[in-house]
Amino acid sequence: MTAGAFAVDPGTGVIFTRRPLDREALSHYTLHVHARSDDVTSGDSADDVTVVFIRVVDVNDHAPEVVYPLPGNEIHIGRGAVRPGSAF
Repeated sequence: MTAGAFAVDPGTGVIFTRRPLDREALSHYTLHVHARSDDVTSGDSADDVTVVFIRVVDVNDHAPEVVYPLPGNEIHIGRGAVRPGSAF
């Protein structure tokens, strides 16, 4: 079974992603999984449907951005210029 970003292995039932997920684009997915089992000896079959909720957690996938101080407006303090316990 395939459902956009996800696929289910028909032999094991393991759900895996078909592409990278981005929390900023979509933070959760709801899958409706339909399973069918056929008994070849008796000819009986069983069907079931379940809902799988997948929550995408955020990973720091972007480099940090310095917002303050503005680039080029930094304060540089030389080595040894500040002693422990002093304020600047």
